[in-house]
Amino acid sequence: MIDSPPTKPLLPPPQFQSNGLETRIQSPEEQTPARSSLSKNLQRTLTAQQQAEESLNHRQAELQRLQSQITQQQTKQEELAHTVNHLTQQREKLDSDLNYLQTQVQELEQYRGSLTQFFATAEPKRRQVETGSQALQDAIAQLQNQITSLHGELNQLEGQILDRRTEKEQLDAQLSALKDQQRQLDPLPSTIAPEPKVVTSRTVPKPRRSPKTPQIGGEWMDLMRAMTGSEFNALKAIAIEENPGPTLKRLSEENLTMPELLIDAINERALDTIGDIILEPGPDTGVSIIAQEYRDQVATLISTYGV
Repeated sequence: MIDSPPTKPLLPPPQFQSNGLETRIQSPEEQTPARSSLSKNLQRTLTAQQQAEESLNHRQAELQRLQSQITQQQTKQEELAHTVNHLTQQREKLDSDLNYLQTQVQELEQYRGSLTQFFATAEPKRRQVETGSQALQDAIAQLQNQITSLHGELNQLEGQILDRRTEKEQLDAQLSALKDQQRQLDPLPSTIAPEPKVVTSRTVPKPRRSPKTPQIGGEWMDLMRAMTGSEFNALKAIAIEENPGPTLKRLSEENLTMPELLIDAINERALDTIGDIILEPGPDTGVSIIAQEYRDQVATLISTYGV
């Protein structure tokens, strides 16, 4: 026996139809695909929700990792600041020791000169008295022993000065390296509020000119921060003075170094900041001059921060 076809659903009268929407009564056969589609949509929604939760967990883990890195960097910054302060104190103590040793050397030099003069005066008398004057010979021998002893003390003090100078140069190099590390550690990720920067022992002086003075680039500001007061004064002397030799000699003696080493230190700091040297040998006198391509920037730097 053949089943009769399903009865066609009844449509509402036309007066109940509005804007193309129809009210339709679905048969059980037509409801099955709808349930299947609804189940698929629900499954897709659950899958998307799981993926969103996994992505959220991943983002939270990444945020925790970044926060841990930032905490480590801040700890390292504090350690570096403590080390810088400790090395600065050591350098100040070495400077004090060097000044004391220099005073001692000057006094010994004067004493040696006096003894040498006295020895030169006593030598003719020794020849006059001849070898029979044992007392005079003993006095001369004693003076010679004193001179020999003073020579030994002087050599020892000169060796100590060289040692202190070497230690000071090493401390300056360590301080420069630590300050470079501080500048590298200062920037923090943009997602976290920045922490206060560590205050270094040397700050750039405020400009003494009006705001109309031409501005200089950030790398020149870095160079200004990196240079010591003696190095800045040396650069100023080379840029302004007609014969900067005496000024460079005075600055180098005050810092227990030589003019050539002072100029090399300025060029090394320029290489680290602007990527090039700014001092080069002069064509005639041999005294260093400002490189032609950087004269305007150096003039602006000196006119802005020079005293």
